[in-house]
Amino acid sequence: MEKQVLVVENHLDFLDPADQISAAWSLTLDGTEIAGGSLPLPSIPPHTEREIPLSFFVPDQGRCFLKVTYVLKEESASLPAGHDLGFDEIRIPNRKGLARKAAALLEERTGDGAVIIREEGHFLILEGERFTYRLDTLSGLFTSLRAEGMELLDRPMDFNLWRAPTDNDAAPADLWKWERLDHTVTRAYGLSWQQTEGRAEIKIRQSVGAMSIQPVLRMENQITVFPDGRIRLDVQAARDPEIETLPRIGLRLFLPGSMKQAAWFGMGPRETYIDKHHAGYHGVFRSSVAELQEDYIRPQENGSHYDCDYVVVKSPELTLTIGTGDPLLTFSFNASVYTQEELETKKHNYELEPCGSTVLCLDHKLAGIGSKSCGPDLSEKYRVCDDIFRFSFLLKPEEI
Repeated sequence: MEKQVLVVENHLDFLDPADQISAAWSLTLDGTEIAGGSLPLPSIPPHTEREIPLSFFVPDQGRCFLKVTYVLKEESASLPAGHDLGFDEIRIPNRKGLARKAAALLEERTGDGAVIIREEGHFLILEGERFTYRLDTLSGLFTSLRAEGMELLDRPMDFNLWRAPTDNDAAPADLWKWERLDHTVTRAYGLSWQQTEGRAEIKIRQSVGAMSIQPVLRMENQITVFPDGRIRLDVQAARDPEIETLPRIGLRLFLPGSMKQAAWFGMGPRETYIDKHHAGYHGVFRSSVAELQEDYIRPQENGSHYDCDYVVVKSPELTLTIGTGDPLLTFSFNASVYTQEELETKKHNYELEPCGSTVLCLDHKLAGIGSKSCGPDLSEKYRVCDDIFRFSFLLKPEEI
C-alpha cells in the first residue's frame, strides 16, 4: 500500500495553526463515512509545511474521498469556539472509482426476455415486458417513454446547447444568440437498427442546429434499449469550427411535475460548477426539485451540481435513475420547475411561473460561470469547446 501522508501548509504570516485550529478527518465511500477521527496538528511555523501520517483502508470499488475539516479551537473576539473554518477534500484513487449505484447500471443482465421492435409511420416502437418507448425517426429523439404504465416525458427528449444567460454571460451570450444557439433543433439523416442478444441497437446520424445556419453539431450516435428497460445513449458529436464555444452540451428532459424529489451522488449541497465548487463536497444529497432553485433576484442559469455519477428523480409511483455510461466520465445536472426560456425572459424572480413539468438537464459539459462580466475571457479549461465530444448516459425507469 502506498504511504498515506497528509501534507499541511501554513500560509499565515505570524500564527501557528496548531494554536488556533482543531482538525478532523473522514474517509467516505459513495457518500458514507467508513473511517475518520481527530487530526492533531503539529506545530507548523509560518510559511512552512508538515507531513501528518494517516492510516486507512481503501476499498477496491466506489468513489472515495478524504475530507479534512477545521474549526476554531478557542473563542475569539468575534467567533465562538468550534466555529467552522472550512474544509479540504481529496479524491482517493482506487481500482474501480465509480459510485457503486452507477456501476450497477452498467452491469450486463440476462433472463429479461427480448425487446420487440416495430415501425409505425415515422416512429420506431420498442417494447418490453414493462415498457413501451417511441422514437421519432425524423429527429432520432424519444417522444414517449412509458414504464410501468406511466408516461415519463411531457415533451420529447432533446439535445440541449443553451442556458439562461448569467450576469457574467453578457458578452458571450450576445455571440451565442447571434449563432442562434438558443433556437436549435435536432434532425436525423439516417437511422438503422438491429436486435442483438435480446436488446435493440439503433444507430443514428444526427445534427443539432438552428433553421437558418449550418449545423452546430454533427453526430454519430447509438441508442441501446435493454430488455429490463434501461436505455443507453452513446454520443459522438463534432463541433462546427465556426462555433468557438457552447454554453453547454447535454440532454433536456421534461418529466411529469409529480416527479418532485431528487437524489444524487456528486457535489453539493449547494450549486456547483466546474469553476465554482470549492464550497461543495462529494456525497449523496437529497432535495425537492423546487428547493434546488437558487433564487437570484435576476433569474438566470442556476442550481447545477458538478461531478455527478448518478441522479435519481422520483414521484410517489416511479423513479428515473440516470448514470454516466462511461466509468471514466462524470456529468452535471440541474432539475427545476422552470424552463431555461422562462429564466431568460423574466427580469425578476417574483415573475417566474412554473412550467408544470420537472425540467431535468443532464450536461456532459457546462461552461464555467466566470465568463467575462468585467474581466478576462473564461479560462479555456472551463469552456465547452472540444472539437469532438464523446459521452454516454444510461437511464433506468423503475416502479417504486
